[in-house]
Amino acid sequence: ALPNEPTTTVGHRLRARLEAALGPGARVHVQGYANAYAGYLTTPEEYRRQRYEGAYTLFGPHTLGAFTEVLEGLVAGLRGAPVEVEGPPLQVLSAAELATRTFTRTRRPARYRRGDAEPPPTAAARTPPRP
Repeated sequence: ALPNEPTTTVGHRLRARLEAALGPGARVHVQGYANAYAGYLTTPEEYRRQRYEGAYTLFGPHTLGAFTEVLEGLVAGLRGAPVEVEGPPLQVLSAAELATRTFTRTRRPARYRRGDAEPPPTAAARTPPRP
Protein backbone atom coordinates (compact mmCIF):
# COMPACT_ATOMS: atom_id res chain seq x y z
CA ALA A 1 0.00 0.00 0.00
CA LEU A 2 1.26 3.46 -0.88
CA PRO A 3 0.68 6.88 0.68
CA ASN A 4 0.01 8.30 -2.80
CA GLU A 5 -2.54 7.97 -5.55
CA PRO A 6 -0.70 6.02 -8.26
CA THR A 7 -1.71 6.54 -11.87
CA THR A 8 -2.75 3.50 -13.88
CA THR A 9 0.60 3.40 -15.66
CA VAL A 10 2.44 3.52 -12.34
CA GLY A 11 0.32 0.64 -11.07
CA HIS A 12 1.20 -1.48 -14.11
CA ARG A 13 4.92 -0.68 -13.86
CA LEU A 14 5.13 -1.30 -10.12
CA ARG A 15 3.20 -4.54 -10.36
CA ALA A 16 5.46 -5.83 -13.17
CA ARG A 17 8.68 -4.94 -11.31
CA LEU A 18 7.55 -6.38 -7.97
CA GLU A 19 6.09 -9.56 -9.48
CA ALA A 20 9.39 -10.10 -11.31
CA ALA A 21 11.29 -9.60 -8.05
CA LEU A 22 9.00 -12.00 -6.17
CA GLY A 23 9.29 -14.74 -8.76
CA PRO A 24 6.96 -17.00 -10.73
CA GLY A 25 3.33 -17.11 -9.66
CA ALA A 26 3.52 -13.93 -7.57
CA ARG A 27 0.56 -11.57 -7.66
CA VAL A 28 0.95 -7.97 -6.58
CA HIS A 29 -1.88 -5.54 -5.91
CA VAL A 30 -0.94 -1.86 -5.90
CA GLN A 31 -3.09 0.06 -3.43
CA GLY A 32 -2.96 3.78 -2.78
CA TYR A 33 -4.13 6.04 0.05
CA ALA A 34 -2.58 4.16 3.00
CA ASN A 35 -1.98 6.10 6.24
CA ALA A 36 -1.21 9.41 4.54
CA TYR A 37 -1.69 11.35 1.36
CA ALA A 38 1.45 12.42 -0.46
CA GLY A 39 -0.14 13.54 -3.71
CA TYR A 40 -0.06 11.62 -6.95
CA LEU A 41 2.57 9.09 -7.95
CA THR A 42 3.33 9.46 -11.65
CA THR A 43 5.84 8.20 -14.18
CA PRO A 44 8.60 10.62 -15.25
CA GLU A 45 6.78 11.00 -18.59
CA GLU A 46 3.51 11.94 -16.86
CA TYR A 47 5.39 14.35 -14.61
CA ARG A 48 6.99 16.10 -17.61
CA ARG A 49 3.56 16.66 -19.20
CA GLN A 50 2.47 18.55 -16.03
CA ARG A 51 -1.18 17.73 -16.39
CA TYR A 52 -3.19 17.47 -13.19
CA GLU A 53 -1.51 14.34 -11.78
CA GLY A 54 1.99 15.35 -12.84
CA ALA A 55 1.60 18.79 -11.36
CA TYR A 56 0.49 17.26 -8.05
CA THR A 57 3.41 14.83 -7.78
CA LEU A 58 4.95 16.56 -4.79
CA PHE A 59 8.45 15.09 -4.83
CA GLY A 60 9.39 15.47 -8.48
CA PRO A 61 9.88 13.32 -11.56
CA HIS A 62 11.94 10.61 -9.82
CA THR A 63 9.38 9.79 -7.12
CA LEU A 64 8.38 6.55 -8.82
CA GLY A 65 12.02 5.46 -9.08
CA ALA A 66 12.53 6.11 -5.37
CA PHE A 67 9.39 4.18 -4.42
CA THR A 68 10.35 1.31 -6.74
CA GLU A 69 13.81 1.07 -5.19
CA VAL A 70 12.42 0.98 -1.65
CA LEU A 71 9.68 -1.52 -2.52
CA GLU A 72 12.15 -3.83 -4.30
CA GLY A 73 14.28 -3.73 -1.14
CA LEU A 74 11.25 -4.73 0.93
CA VAL A 75 10.48 -7.56 -1.50
CA ALA A 76 14.09 -8.77 -1.18
CA GLY A 77 13.59 -8.77 2.59
CA LEU A 78 10.44 -10.85 2.19
CA ARG A 79 12.49 -13.36 0.21
CA GLY A 80 15.05 -13.60 3.01
CA ALA A 81 17.73 -11.17 1.85
CA PRO A 82 19.25 -8.92 4.52
CA VAL A 83 17.63 -5.49 4.49
CA GLU A 84 19.91 -2.50 4.96
CA VAL A 85 18.31 0.43 6.75
CA GLU A 86 20.04 3.79 6.76
CA GLY A 87 19.92 6.10 9.73
CA PRO A 88 20.02 5.64 13.48
CA PRO A 89 18.84 2.33 14.91
CA LEU A 90 15.18 2.08 15.76
CA GLN A 91 14.55 2.72 19.44
CA VAL A 92 11.97 0.29 20.82
CA LEU A 93 10.49 1.37 24.13
CA SER A 94 8.69 -0.89 26.56
CA ALA A 95 5.30 0.05 27.99
CA ALA A 96 7.00 0.97 31.28
CA GLU A 97 9.48 3.26 29.50
CA LEU A 98 6.67 4.93 27.56
CA ALA A 99 4.67 5.46 30.75
CA THR A 100 7.55 7.30 32.44
CA ARG A 101 8.86 9.24 29.45
CA THR A 102 8.02 12.92 29.06
CA PHE A 103 7.25 14.14 25.56
CA THR A 104 7.49 17.87 24.95
CA ARG A 105 6.04 20.02 22.22
CA THR A 106 8.04 22.71 20.54
CA ARG A 107 6.62 26.01 21.63
CA ARG A 108 6.50 29.06 19.40
CA PRO A 109 8.16 32.25 20.66
CA ALA A 110 5.87 34.38 22.83
CA ARG A 111 6.05 37.28 20.36
CA TYR A 112 4.15 35.24 17.75
CA ARG A 113 0.45 34.41 17.73
CA ARG A 114 -1.04 31.33 16.11
CA GLY A 115 -1.10 31.84 12.35
CA ASP A 116 1.68 34.43 12.25
CA ALA A 117 4.32 34.02 9.58
CA GLU A 118 7.78 33.42 10.96
CA PRO A 119 9.50 35.78 10.38
CA PRO A 120 6.78 38.27 9.42
CA PRO A 121 6.81 39.24 5.73
CA THR A 122 8.22 42.59 4.72
CA ALA A 123 5.88 45.45 3.84
CA ALA A 124 6.73 44.95 0.15
CA ALA A 125 5.58 41.33 0.32
CA ARG A 126 2.32 42.24 2.06
CA THR A 127 1.34 45.05 -0.28
CA PRO A 128 0.54 44.18 -3.89
CA PRO A 129 2.09 46.57 -6.42
CA ARG A 130 -0.22 49.15 -7.95
CA PRO A 131 -0.67 49.10 -11.73
